[in-house]
Amino acid sequence: MKRKMKKLTAVGELRLHTMAREGWRYLQSVCGESDDREWERQLWAVANNAALVALSTSYLGSPIFTSARQVLDELDLTQIVRLVQEYQRRFEEVAR
Repeated sequence: MKRKMKKLTAVGELRLHTMAREGWRYLQSVCGESDDREWERQLWAVANNAALVALSTSYLGSPIFTSARQVLDELDLTQIVRLVQEYQRRFEEVAR
């Protein structure tokens, strides 16, 4: 399936934090909670990237993923990183 990346809309940007938080809670349930701040930051980064992928990928105009959890369940970290890097190259470097 050919995925298409789209720039987040204002609504998508508002949803990003909430979706990332849901992904972070899911990761905590899978990986376990920790008092280690660095570990928590790393989980948050993965959850935030999963939320970005969920909100920015589509196929034939329809979202592929409904949640960060779905991204985390269906893609490995390498795939998530690759998609986030593609998003950054296409949309964030234009703003500089």
